[in-house]
Amino acid sequence: MTIIVTGCAGFIGINFTKYWLKNHTDDKVIGIDSFTYAANEKEIALIEKSEPRFMLYRADICDRDKVFEIFKNEKPDCVVNFAAETHVDRSI
Repeated sequence: MTIIVTGCAGFIGINFTKYWLKNHTDDKVIGIDSFTYAANEKEIALIEKSEPRFMLYRADICDRDKVFEIFKNEKPDCVVNFAAETHVDRSI
């Protein structure tokens, strides 16, 4: 199975990605993140270097054309969305 994890470089996204790769050894994980202030670039780089079943796209999910292109290329079976602003005042 191929899953897309949006917000994969945030706290929850990183931990979910690690969990999924560890517990679903036949699956491929496609990460999408725009790498804003909440991203942990060091941690996601470790996953990217050590896990051949993980592919990272640096993209904003608001970029419709880019997201459609990723879906067309990767053909995911499901999507898990963790892309969000961490501060409520930023999302108002």
